[in-house]
Amino acid sequence: MVMQPENSKEFSDSDRPLIDETLRFVAERAWRLSSSEFFRDLVTFLGNSLGVAYAFCDKIDPSDDTKVETLALYAHGEISENISYGLAGTPCENVVGREICCYVDKVQRQFPNDQMLVDLNVESYAGIPLWAADGSPLGLIAVMDDRPLRRLEVVRTVLQIVAVRAGAELERKQVLDRLQSSEQLLHGVINAVPAMISAKDRHSRYRIMNRYQADLYGTTPDDAVGRDAAELVGASYGEYTAALDESVFNTGQALVNFEEVWTDLEGNKRSLLTTKAPLRNSAGDVVNVVTVSIDITDRKQAEKAREAALADAERANRAKSEFLATMSHEFRTPLNAILGFSSIMRTQLFGPLGSEKYSEHAAYIHDSGEHLLAIINEILDISAIETGKRVLVKEPVDVDAVLNHCVKNIEKAFSDHAIELLVEVPEDIPPLSADKRSIIQIVLNLLSNAIKFSGENDRIVVSALATDKELTIKVVDSGIGIAPENLPRVTESFFQACTDPHLAHQGMGLGLSIVKSLVEANDGKLTIESDAGKGTMVAVTFPI
Repeated sequence: MVMQPENSKEFSDSDRPLIDETLRFVAERAWRLSSSEFFRDLVTFLGNSLGVAYAFCDKIDPSDDTKVETLALYAHGEISENISYGLAGTPCENVVGREICCYVDKVQRQFPNDQMLVDLNVESYAGIPLWAADGSPLGLIAVMDDRPLRRLEVVRTVLQIVAVRAGAELERKQVLDRLQSSEQLLHGVINAVPAMISAKDRHSRYRIMNRYQADLYGTTPDDAVGRDAAELVGASYGEYTAALDESVFNTGQALVNFEEVWTDLEGNKRSLLTTKAPLRNSAGDVVNVVTVSIDITDRKQAEKAREAALADAERANRAKSEFLATMSHEFRTPLNAILGFSSIMRTQLFGPLGSEKYSEHAAYIHDSGEHLLAIINEILDISAIETGKRVLVKEPVDVDAVLNHCVKNIEKAFSDHAIELLVEVPEDIPPLSADKRSIIQIVLNLLSNAIKFSGENDRIVVSALATDKELTIKVVDSGIGIAPENLPRVTESFFQACTDPHLAHQGMGLGLSIVKSLVEANDGKLTIESDAGKGTMVAVTFPI
């Protein structure tokens, strides 16, 4: 509703067109303009229609009500840059939050401390306050001229007419500014959070999505609006999450901290800790579902790593206990022999020393000592290899000669156990560049292992085969084999597939561990294939 001037009958015929033009400006043109355009057009209209040098519209500084800032400033026929200034000692101070004020002339005398009036050579001033709907002050509209003010009643009336519309527009602008500021704050907050945050409508279409989630979905927050998850990340996950949204809409109950798995655009499975909560309108109806998902993939992986480390520690502890049990048996047997036979010799139980019986006992003592030394050497070997203290000397190694040397060293063990041994080495096998001592120890350990787990009439085949780039030595036996569940652990130090310390084929559980360490130290690769009751194949491959 446009304000009608109470004193309209006092206007002359020459003033009536200006009043009508002001009414038309407010009723027609002003409503089609944005806030910034409206205030610029308003001060331009006032300056031109009233024939004044200056016209401006001010808003009160929200952080300091003793200051104002121009929304639009008209000066000598042009829109000028906006300014801010303090109200104290100015005619505007008498206007804001008070009433219309007019100074027909000599305004500088009324406000001697207002330097702006002096700088602009202002002679006259008229201003009117702007009010919000609740009666709180918003700002003012004022005109100034370098001549005495003419047609005072017309000026007052024009200001009264435009003030109502300007106050409403300024209040609308401030509401929109607050809404925009709140929206920017909301977007700033959700975009700062390293989590997936979104809100969807009843049709599971996104109303808002933060940048973190948009990046994971390969889109932007703006492009995601109006689309559903199926469009963005595929039907499978889209249908799944839409069903959860529907549940929240139907029940009005939040789904709190449930775990789900989502496959991202790169095919990586991500573990998410998700909460879906209903968002209600003023009537209490659920209008949106807000979803917050935290990526806990790293946490889950850390938990798995911790569990694996704990399991490894428990296995190591069991291996230590098994090692001590086995070691006590392995050490006790030769020590009992040494002590027993040496006691017989010391007490000359079979008569004076020199009897053939003593020679036999001395042989037992010697064999037991060698057994103890072999056990100790194995322990020292694995320690030296694992700490990097063993020195490796690479040289050309004759593989055929090494295999035959190793077989000859333990051929008695083959004959004692009635095990058939086959050696298969091509005549043109090339030399291997490696540490010769390591290769010999690897082959001896593999052959010893094969003998331990083979029975009478079993067969062991040791072979070598070369390609252009690598050479492989294999030891294949037809013995008891290794159960599938134990196969991954057979190279662990002190691990034994069978932990009964009284079985003859048991050792310290270091053989394959030493082999693995020596193979890796020589840039090789260890391969083991086996199954319970079907024998074992162990291959070591080295670059030529």
